[in-house]
Amino acid sequence: MMSGRNTGSFYAAFVAMIALVGCSGGNGAGTPTGAAGSGGGGGATSGGAGGATGSGGAASGSGGATSGGTGGAPTGGTGGQSPADAGKDTPAPDAGPGDAASDVAATGPAMPVQRNGRWAFDLGEVTFEVDPQVGGRITTFALGGRNLLTGPAVNDLYWGSTFWTSPESQWKQPPPTQIDSAPFATTATATSVTMTGPPSPLLGVSISKTFAADRGRGTVQITYKITNTKQVVVHMAPWEITRVAASGLTFFPTGSKSMLSMGATLPTTGEAGITWFTYDAAKISADSKLIADATEGWIAHVDQGVVLIKKFADVPPAQIAPTEGDVELYTNKLHTYIELEDQGAYGDIAPGASTSWTVTWFLKRLPAGVTATAGDAALAAFVRDAVR
Repeated sequence: MMSGRNTGSFYAAFVAMIALVGCSGGNGAGTPTGAAGSGGGGGATSGGAGGATGSGGAASGSGGATSGGTGGAPTGGTGGQSPADAGKDTPAPDAGPGDAASDVAATGPAMPVQRNGRWAFDLGEVTFEVDPQVGGRITTFALGGRNLLTGPAVNDLYWGSTFWTSPESQWKQPPPTQIDSAPFATTATATSVTMTGPPSPLLGVSISKTFAADRGRGTVQITYKITNTKQVVVHMAPWEITRVAASGLTFFPTGSKSMLSMGATLPTTGEAGITWFTYDAAKISADSKLIADATEGWIAHVDQGVVLIKKFADVPPAQIAPTEGDVELYTNKLHTYIELEDQGAYGDIAPGASTSWTVTWFLKRLPAGVTATAGDAALAAFVRDAVR
């Protein structure tokens, strides 16, 4: 994805396909194929119209889930917040004695609360926040008060963490408002929050996002759901885009191949089966994209002693969207942010059907004795142990 976002299809030109060490594949990701209800082993699942989301999600019809409240108001429904409550922590409604009791425990699911118009999970020193008014965008993932995600002051359109459909060749930048920045309707339980956007006329789909947190592991699980609102089959993959400051070290397990955009200045190194990208502004002279087939199903970023990890189902090369990768990196020539991108399996979604894809987020302190240096075997081992 290009910084200027006025370039049309960014993926039309690649000048290098670089064979990397290691083998892709794995059987973690499945592709929803053909009719509703199908799905590959271990990956995305699909269902008919009105199928429930994964991990505590609210059910949706062919037009996407609606929140409670008359008329499906964008921020209405269960757990809605009045202006008088702005700035207060408002817990989600109790879904039953079992849910409330589990939230009190030191482990188990965390209870979402409303704060300044956003929904939040507090996991000790880790804070996670989502804004339903901006496409269900993740605005905060902070450790000890330090937020790793960029804000609108960096770029008023491309900030925080969002979700698009892949391949990008199906649409042009900026992304369709309905999937990226429109107000999303919200439904909350004692253990999760589901946000659902309006249908996109261009893509013929609606998007929902269900957020839940594990207090014991300190993780947040995000289940994205794409629902086909057309009368014909659509073909696409899920795509998560997370923006962090232009600094630090990014790395992921090396797969069978990678591609660089034309004129890219995004230098990486490969060592011990890991692809490493150390951000150096002096070496970034153009908007640059790396598209890779990775393995193991994770990508990590470490900056100023904090490690962000995203875990997802690995996608075999045959199930990756055309001209895309299951892991992608983007840097802009203005040196303002890095995009950490991950994608699920590409496949068919029947009319009225849905497909779901889950990503788990971790935020940890860099352990003593482990350095944020490309090639550090202890750093790779630390991340692998975390996602195991």
